Amino acid sequence: MTRINSRQKGAAGEREAANFLNSLGFTARRAVQNGVTDGRDIVVDDLPNLYFEVKRSQSVSMETSALMDAIMQAEKKAKGRASCVLWRRNNERWKMTFVYPALGAVTVYHADDICKCLKMLNKEGAGDE
Repeated sequence: MTRINSRQKGAAGEREAANFLNSLGFTARRAVQNGVTDGRDIVVDDLPNLYFEVKRSQSVSMETSALMDAIMQAEKKAKGRASCVLWRRNNERWKMTFVYPALGAVTVYHADDICKCLKMLNKEGAGDE
């Protein structure tokens, strides 16, 4: 079995996440391949007010601090925009976690619900524009 390094695994996870978002009807791609240097993992043209952090790892789950670390990382890099963490473990579906002021950390498990939440967060991330 060939082992891949963490950079390759991260890039593969970002490609998978972009493909997942494309399957939901959004236009998504890896940020690094397009020269974006603001720390974003993926760019979603249809959701310009939303910052995405992607985690494709066995260490990220509801039972670990790795997910909260990823949420804090996303919020820091988002610089005031709305943010979310798109994540999955091996042999599992993509999930999305975000912080909603009235509720705290919220995790969404179904593709249709993820799609609705992304649209809501993008609208809220637009602020008073």
